[in-house]
Amino acid sequence: MKYIVCLMLFCLTCVSQAKPVKLNTYKANHPYLSYVGRIDFKDPARPRFWSPGVYLQARFSGTALAIDLNDEVLWGKNHNYIEVVIDNRLPVRLQTTGKTNHIQLAKNLSAGIHTVTICKDTETGIGYLEFVGITCTKLLPWINKTKYKIELSVTL
Repeated sequence: MKYIVCLMLFCLTCVSQAKPVKLNTYKANHPYLSYVGRIDFKDPARPRFWSPGVYLQARFSGTALAIDLNDEVLWGKNHNYIEVVIDNRLPVRLQTTGKTNHIQLAKNLSAGIHTVTICKDTETGIGYLEFVGITCTKLLPWINKTKYKIELSVTL
């Protein structure tokens, strides 16, 4: 019986000493973020994108992920949608709810390294999105960056 009580006290001590995971916020101009598409970088801390299909990608470690986005809320009522894919799972479509948005994209992920793709999912006429930052345990370098860029414009 003494051993069981000692084991229980030891387990309680270990649990009570467990430190909460610290989340860090990384600004939109962090070099580990990878942007693809027509993006306005006049303010690198708040890159703007109007076109559908513009996306950013990131690698991160930890069990939770959140982002901060500003929505133009064009015409005072229209909100943008984004499409989010974490670790090549099924995409999830989310709508902004105001001019400033803190969106929890994931929680209770398995420990380890993860990837996220965040894509603007609405037409230009709905207004722009400004990416402000990403919150996770640790942001990691994006390893699939390409040095090649191409833009094709066709007029008929």
